[in-house]
Amino acid sequence: MTYTPGPGDILGQYSGHPHDPRTPEDDSDDTTEEAIVDVFGYIADALGAYRKNDRNEYDRVLREAAKAINIMLGESK
Repeated sequence: MTYTPGPGDILGQYSGHPHDPRTPEDDSDDTTEEAIVDVFGYIADALGAYRKNDRNEYDRVLREAAKAINIMLGESK
C-alpha cells in the first residue's frame, strides 16, 4: 500500500499563518515597533510629569521622545 497525500498535506488551509510551525521565524531587524513603543512610553511619562506639575521632568521626557522620533525617521539631531 502506498501513501497518498491528503488535501492538507500539500498546502494546508492555514499555510503561512504565524502560528503554523512550518512558517519561518521573522528574523528581521525592523525596530520600528520597538521605537513606537518607546515613544508611547515617553509620552506616558510626560503626561505623568505634567499631572505632577514637574516642568523639568516634562521637558526632559519630551526631548527624549523627540530624539526617539528623529531616530525612527532616520534623522540625526
